[in-house]
Amino acid sequence: DALLKKAREKGVTVTALLLGLMMLALKDAAEPHGGKRKLQVQLPVNMRKFYPSQTLRNFSMYCSIRLHPVEITGLDAILPKLSAQVKENTGKESLDRTMTLSRKLVRLLRFIPLIVKRPIAYLIYGRLSDGVFTTTFSNLGVITLPPEMQPYVEKFDMVLGPPIRNRAVCSMCSYGDRAVFTVLKNTTLPVFENALYAHMVKLGLEPYVEGTS
Repeated sequence: DALLKKAREKGVTVTALLLGLMMLALKDAAEPHGGKRKLQVQLPVNMRKFYPSQTLRNFSMYCSIRLHPVEITGLDAILPKLSAQVKENTGKESLDRTMTLSRKLVRLLRFIPLIVKRPIAYLIYGRLSDGVFTTTFSNLGVITLPPEMQPYVEKFDMVLGPPIRNRAVCSMCSYGDRAVFTVLKNTTLPVFENALYAHMVKLGLEPYVEGTS
């Protein structure tokens, strides 16, 4: 409720608000090492809201939310930019273009034997993969359960797969009165999550922290 209240006070969605906090923390984490490149957050989008599907397999595309460190001067300054990017880049027209390009690529590759495609795909994915982005933020949103199950469930956690080249990836889901924000890392340095926590507290939130060593 506190998170939703803060988002409404700022006139943005919860996703945009958290993107703003992440951008501030990413800048803080990058500054000791230069911080001259654009910060890019990969934001997955559920395509079922545009193309209703009953399949069990994942059906999503992604968009990129970008800001240069020099633009990140404060939360209130960047939220309108982030909110505009989220609205534009998660729209059906923008995602349709991405999906069309993906389909064309699949069609072009279908005539290449698997024995050739597989090593090339592994090479490209290993070199680029998540290195194209600074981090990922996947927000599942609100999870609901049948009334008879609700008394037995306290919260849900959503954990992304481990990053290959990124130092951290982020995810969130909400259930009842709890929003759980998860940071999965491939480094022991706590710079990013410490900065994120500090910015949340500065905003007036009171996050409870759990961690593993």
